[in-house]
Amino acid sequence: MKLSNGILITALVVTILLQVLLAFGYGEAYKLELLNQSRIQPFGANFANNFFTTIVTDRVAFTLQNHPTQQGYKVRYSDEDDMKLIEFRAQNDTLYITNLKRTMNVSFDLYFVKTPNLICRNSSVVMKSVTADTLDIMIRSLSFLFMEGCNIQQLKAEARNKSSLMIKARSTISNLHLTLKDEAKLFEEESRISNVSYGEIGDKTHVSFNARPFKLRK
Repeated sequence: MKLSNGILITALVVTILLQVLLAFGYGEAYKLELLNQSRIQPFGANFANNFFTTIVTDRVAFTLQNHPTQQGYKVRYSDEDDMKLIEFRAQNDTLYITNLKRTMNVSFDLYFVKTPNLICRNSSVVMKSVTADTLDIMIRSLSFLFMEGCNIQQLKAEARNKSSLMIKARSTISNLHLTLKDEAKLFEEESRISNVSYGEIGDKTHVSFNARPFKLRK
């Protein structure tokens, strides 16, 4: 079978499948899904335009990205009801995000014009192409934070309670100040970190640069 024929058949099958789904009433759900994917929703009506310097999370899973003009969140239409489990609460310049049911089965995307500092407990975070001059991160209680394609001038990172920080996918950090406690781990691969300074590094922690264990020098 020629490649062009294969592509034509695939396109025909997809078209027929979409027509079948529309005939069975899935058209409205599909439209709502597309709408949710393109719409950033405010954290709350009372603090939609607040400027947050810090977010504190508990038992949630999310991606964090920059946006040129808006802040808020996106969620898949299929997960919209589950977002009722998520509480957004503002206090001064701090945004608290909590899962009220003590689970991590709700996943959503966060957007900020300026990246806030992070304090995460029992949370899973993916930072995607984030840019910041200075950023403070504290992760604890089995949290996981993954940096993908980020560009940060001054990063102060602290991990504890078996949490893990992973810096990958061509991230660039000019200065990293690192503190690890309680069996926490740092993994760096395919990134560039110009300078590393250390705070407290516990005996049972692990540091790996370019997929190789790094022995701290006194």
